[in-house]
Order: sequence, then structure tokens, then C-alpha cells
Amino acid sequence: MGPKQYTSRLAAATLVLAAALPAAAGDGCPPGVRDAAAAVARLHGAGRLEVRCETVPARELAARLKHQLEASLPVPLETELEIAWRLGLTGGRRPDEVEGPLLDLLASQVLGYYDPVRDTVVLVAGQQGTAGIPGLDALIWSHEVEHAYQEHRYRLGTRLFSLRGDTDAQLAASAVAEGDAVLVMAALAVASENPSPAELADASEAILDALGTLGGGLPGTGVPGPFVEQLLFPYREGTRFVAGALREGGWEAVETLLADPPASTEQLLHADRRHDAPTPLTAAELPTAAGWEPVVTDTTGEWGLVQWLGVALPAGRARRAAAGWDGDRTRVSRSRDGTLWRVDILSVWDTEADASEAASAFREALPALLVLGEGPPDVTVLRDGTRVTVTAAGTAAELPRKGGSTVPSSPGGARPTPPAGR
Repeated sequence: MGPKQYTSRLAAATLVLAAALPAAAGDGCPPGVRDAAAAVARLHGAGRLEVRCETVPARELAARLKHQLEASLPVPLETELEIAWRLGLTGGRRPDEVEGPLLDLLASQVLGYYDPVRDTVVLVAGQQGTAGIPGLDALIWSHEVEHAYQEHRYRLGTRLFSLRGDTDAQLAASAVAEGDAVLVMAALAVASENPSPAELADASEAILDALGTLGGGLPGTGVPGPFVEQLLFPYREGTRFVAGALREGGWEAVETLLADPPASTEQLLHADRRHDAPTPLTAAELPTAAGWEPVVTDTTGEWGLVQWLGVALPAGRARRAAAGWDGDRTRVSRSRDGTLWRVDILSVWDTEADASEAASAFREALPALLVLGEGPPDVTVLRDGTRVTVTAAGTAAELPRKGGSTVPSSPGGARPTPPAGR
């Protein structure tokens, strides 16, 4: 069976949460996992990789995955999905319309995952093997075992959990983890004992082709396109990035990346910016206002801005607007009664021209994207040199005025009716 034939299954096997960093071999592990551990150990010249294995019923998988996902998020999943809806990333679907399909999609694709906290491989009952094809079980599980190697040697899985307040850095580090794991699969798939970087690139390209067919969403699943893109980003961009390091410096360069992954998606997307550290910003620098309770503070990053702005703007315009990114902090807050929401963004750009481009994109896109109350959002975008500040606050429903016209209601006046479904 050639790479093109089995990459659909490999793509399914690797469509795992960025936080669910997989596997190894030890107590109770099936032959495919044990064989994979031996192969990965040989590849790295390392000793035996040992963890416990646990088998769970398929009916428990969605709940397990939710728990694993929430370990990588700064807020509970329900809150994360509400924020995504408020930011315009769900295609108009409300949070309760996204959570079920998202977990169902993940559960349908996952063969197993690794819990770095317990150092345990969690296997789904009935999924320990594939179709009885010799060597294919070990090949698929090698992706999971490589994540165990990353955790055991570099504590990479633990590091990803620690980056919950910086989604951009977390995504960049996850891309290195997944890209390395895809290349390990490719190395084991190539017939030669010591495959060249070119051979590995060819083998990994088949996997990237399979993943590429999933871009833009999965019709019929109910999962919005931006969610699918974020799931696939570490595998697609990570494989390209790590393969580039392998070509230039061999496996030693890959090990260097695992020990010191990029600090931002900007470093990942632009080869000439590998050591261009983002400008550090803190939550204390964001605008403040009385009556608002912070929900989450995070970093969106270049790739995140491309995806967000790209919902409302042409793809090329969104990429140009985000290309000069040099740092940001974003805070989402809500009113004490929970009826109004607010978004504050402080961003830094490489040049004043880049800042002007970003400010223009924010002014155009955000009024169409944001759902911060029953009325239209009040959006203010200010540029000061290379810094751009965005303040967007929800407004209450408009109240009828005598004579048939309307006047916006005040947050201090009559309490607006919460949006349906809350």
C-alpha cells in the first residue's frame, strides 16, 4: 500500500487536539504501540519509551477529549465557544450549536491520545489496530510515540499547557511538535534505513496533500471553517517548517526546534523572521473601563489575525493586514449582568505603514464580525506610530422614541433582553 492510499487514515489519525500529545510503549500497550516505540527509539538513538496504556469505551471519548482540550484552553470550552461566536468565528452558529459537532468530529477521528500529566496512552476500544496491515499499526502509532519522546526529553506537552494565555505561542510550539511527528511517520514509511531529507519531504508531502483537502471546513459536520483550520494548522505549517529545518541541518536542527520552538506564528510563517521576537505587551497596557469584568486575555498573533479578519475581508487583504504584526494582547470582557461584551486590543507593528494597514482592516472588518450586544458594536480604532489600539463595546437594543424614530438604550438604563439562546 503506497503513501497516497493510506494518508487519508493517517490524516484522520493525526487530526488530534494540539494539547492531546500522544503515546509510548509499556504496561498493557498493544503490539502496534510497542512496535512504534521501538522504531522511534531506534530513530533517535534513545532508550525504550515506556508509559502506561489505558483503554476506554468509545462512548467516553468525547468527554475525555473535552477534558483534554480544556487543559490547553485559558477558559472552559463553553466560554471559549461563546467568545468565538462573539468574535464572529462560528459562521453565525451559537456556542451550543458548535460544541457537539466539534467534539463529535474529534471523537470520530481520534484513535488514541497521550495524557502527559499521567504519562498514559489512552486508547479507544476497538481502535488499537487498523485493517490488519503489517507495519501500518506501528506507522500510525509512531506519531503518538514521537509526542511521548518530545515530552520525555523536552517537556513539550507540559510546555503547551503552560501557554494557555498565549494562543499564538502555543500554536507555534504545537506546529513544531506535530511537524516533527509527521516527519517521523514519513521516516518510518520510507523504505531506506537512513532516508535523505528529500525522501522524507516526498513522503510527508503525501500526508500534507491529504490534510490539504480538509481546508476551509468539513461540509456536513457543523464545524465552522476557522475551527478546522486551527486544527490543521500545526500539521500543515508545522510539517513544512520542520522539514525546512531538516533539509538545512538534519535531525540535530529538528531537536533544536523541539528544545526551543518559535515564540510566535510569525516566526513560523516567515523564514527570515525565525529570531524576530515579538514585542512583549502586558494586560496592564490595555485600556480599562469601569463596569466590565475580564473574561480572558490572550495573544492572537499573525496567523490568528489572518483567520479572523479573513472571515470579513478577502484573504489577500487579511494577509496583508496581518503581515507586519510584531505583537498583541487582546482582552475580552463582559458587563456585570452578562448582557454586553467588550473587546480591547493593543497591537504593535513593524512599521507605521503596517500599522496603518492593520488599523484600516480593523475599522472595516470588526463592525461586521462582532456580536457584543443586541445593538451594533461601538468600535474605535486609534493608531499612534506603530501601535494600534482597538476598543469595541456592545450596545443595548434600540428603544422606540416618540414619533417613530429610535434612540440607543443606555447600559445604565433599562436592562436589555439577553440574546436568544443564552
